[in-house]
Amino acid sequence: MSLLRSHAVNFKKTFCFTGASKSYSRKELHKLIQAVGGWPSDNVTAALDYLVVCGMGNPNWAFSTYGRKICEAIKFNAISDPRRIRHKIILINEQRFFEEIKRQHPDLSLKKQIPAQEGPA
Repeated sequence: MSLLRSHAVNFKKTFCFTGASKSYSRKELHKLIQAVGGWPSDNVTAALDYLVVCGMGNPNWAFSTYGRKICEAIKFNAISDPRRIRHKIILINEQRFFEEIKRQHPDLSLKKQIPAQEGPA
């Protein structure tokens, strides 16, 4: 599974968060998404655009033990139905999410420190 690294994040899309952010509550993250023009979601569905993975330093990832939302996103991305053209759910880490907010919305003031990347880059 690869995380988005080089393309710009489109904030006019639907976002869901998984894992615990070190800096923001889930409610604050939802308000932030709305402030940049997106739609927050609590669940992974086929209509979801981005799954933001907070707390990337989970040691269980080395053993392919992902959380429920990540497994659901992987499952939706694996569905191939030739009758439907579907988009893929893009997984990004929390640090990349905040870097893109700062880059695309420099006038938006983030009230808290952006979390640093944990674990291997």
